[in-house]
Amino acid sequence: MHTRSKKLFWLGNAESESGQSVVLIAILMIGLLGFLGLALDGGQVFASRRRSQNASDAAAFAGTRALAMRLDDSSASAQNVWNAVVSFGQSNGISANNLVATLIDTNGNAICALNQMSKL
Repeated sequence: MHTRSKKLFWLGNAESESGQSVVLIAILMIGLLGFLGLALDGGQVFASRRRSQNASDAAAFAGTRALAMRLDDSSASAQNVWNAVVSFGQSNGISANNLVATLIDTNGNAICALNQMSKL
């Protein structure tokens, strides 16, 4: 008889463990919500970076096109290149204060640097 009561003591009774699943589910939910938050933040960062890269690429292509037109037409100036970069950059959500463009000749030398602070 003594061994039977000792065995039941180690097993515990069902009434003392009735809320255990609620605690485990609550702990798991906190962990899952944490991982969900990380996934959403990571996705937001990736999407923001992609939008910025697309806008930068569009502005660079616009500047390249304007530069090609400048080479064909000697009356066009570096200001035309800058205006194209600003126009496409702003239409894609980049502030003109954050734009910088550098004109480089065929030898790889920088002709001029264009930015919001000192436009040519």
